[in-house]
Amino acid sequence: MLSRYEICEELACNDSFRLCHGRCQEDGSAVLLKMPRHAPPSPFEVRLLAQEYAILQGLSLSGVLGVCALLRSDQGWCLVLEDRGGVPLPVQSTLSGACVGRRIPPAGGARPQRPAG
Repeated sequence: MLSRYEICEELACNDSFRLCHGRCQEDGSAVLLKMPRHAPPSPFEVRLLAQEYAILQGLSLSGVLGVCALLRSDQGWCLVLEDRGGVPLPVQSTLSGACVGRRIPPAGGARPQRPAG
């Protein structure tokens, strides 16, 4: 649980991060929460979140999620992103691409897992 945000539903995860739908407790707005899967997070995971936050702060492009905050949480850190209510892409991606709906492989050239069925 984050101080100002409620986690509503886990959307995707990989070995390092999980991506969740969340809600701001102050105004009820929908957000996406990207946080480390394990506590405490590694210094590398914290650095990745900080770098993603810095990059997204400097972007204002159609189709790129806006960044709301980088917060310390009970999981170590949490990147809070706008949730524009879009439809998830049906392709594999890393969590930084905010693709949801299936398990996402770790970055670094790993091949995606195909859904069973």
